[in-house]
Amino acid sequence: MDRGGWYTVMNGFDDANIFQTWDFGRIAHPGRDLSHIVLRRDGQPVAAAQLLVRRVPGIGGIALVMWGPLWRPKGRPADPADFLAIMDAMKAEYSVRRGLFLRVLPRVEDGAGEGARALSAMEALGMRHSDAKAPYRTFIMDLTRDEATIHKDLSRHWRRGLAKAEGPGWKSSRAPRPRSSTPSTTCSSRRSAARVSAPSTAAP
Repeated sequence: MDRGGWYTVMNGFDDANIFQTWDFGRIAHPGRDLSHIVLRRDGQPVAAAQLLVRRVPGIGGIALVMWGPLWRPKGRPADPADFLAIMDAMKAEYSVRRGLFLRVLPRVEDGAGEGARALSAMEALGMRHSDAKAPYRTFIMDLTRDEATIHKDLSRHWRRGLAKAEGPGWKSSRAPRPRSSTPSTTCSSRRSAARVSAPSTAAP
C-alpha cells in the first residue's frame, strides 16, 4: 500500500491519530519498514493498522503498532468484535507467519472500561500486558488565554520549573519554516510489530 492509499483508509476512522500516519512512521522511525493491514466488510474498511517493522538478527524482528489498531469507522458504530478480529489477524500474519515479535500500544479512552476490555481481548489471543513502560498521556491546554493566566493555572511544581527555564541566560527564538518537504514515497515493506510475550503473532 502506498502513502495515498493508506491516508484514504486512515481518514475513514474517527480514532485516526498522528502516530498512525505514514509521515510519522517515516520521519520518527526511519530505521523501520512500514506495513499496513486493513479489514473490510462489504468492501468497506472496518479496522486497520500501520505497523513499524524492524528485522533483528537472532529473534526475527519486531512489529510495533502505535496507537492502533483503528477500529472506529466514521459514520458507523464501533464494533468491539472488529478490534478483536484485527488483533487476531495481526497476530496470525506478523507473529505466526512472519515470526516477528508483535508489540501493540492501543489507543484506549480509559484504563477501567475500554482499556480493560482491550487488554482482556489481547490476553485472550495469548498476548501479555507489560508495565515496563509508563502509559502515554496527552494534556490539552487552551492557548487562547493570555500568558499570565496560563502560568497561574499551572501547578506550583510546573511554575517553578518554567521560571527556571525562563531565567537569565536562556533565549528562545522562532525557527524559520522549512521551504519544502514532501516526504519521499518509498514503498512499504510488509512487516510490522506488536507487543506479545511469547512468540506472538500478528497479521497484516
